[in-house]
Amino acid sequence: MSEEEGDLFVVRKLGLVGFWSFEALSNQVALPCGLCGTLLVDVCKGCVAVPSGTPCNVAVIPSCSHILHHCCLSIYLAKTAGQDRSKYKCPTCRGAVDADTVQLYDVVHGTQSAGLTVK
Repeated sequence: MSEEEGDLFVVRKLGLVGFWSFEALSNQVALPCGLCGTLLVDVCKGCVAVPSGTPCNVAVIPSCSHILHHCCLSIYLAKTAGQDRSKYKCPTCRGAVDADTVQLYDVVHGTQSAGLTVK
C-alpha cells in the first residue's frame, strides 16, 4: 500500500545503530587492538604487566565502543594526558574518555569490571 492509500505509517528514514558485545572475544574472534595491532586475545606488544603468554585485559570505551588492550590504553593516556582526566581522548576517534566508565574484560577468566587505572 502506498501513503495515499492510507498506510498507518511510512518509514522515510531509518537510522541503524550497531553495538559491540564481549561474546565476540570469548569466541576467540581475531580482533586487533587499535593501538598495537596484536590480537586482543593475545599478549600486547611490549607488555610487561602480565606473565609471559597470559593475554592482557581488554578495555572497551563505552562512549565510542573502541576496543583496546587495557595496557595499551593506559600507557597511551598516561603519555598523552598524564593524570589530567579531563584530557583523556580515545586514540582511534579522539572522542572523550571517561576512565571511570571504561569496561575491562579478563579474557582468561571471563570476568568484567569498570574503571581504568592509568599507569
